[in-house]
Amino acid sequence: LPASLCFIMFFISLKLFMLYNLY
Repeated sequence: LPASLCFIMFFISLKLFMLYNLY
């Protein structure tokens, strides 16, 4: 399902962004 994949990619991107913000 494309919608699910898009949501997962968005979640991963958010996580990476938070990690970058932390450091």
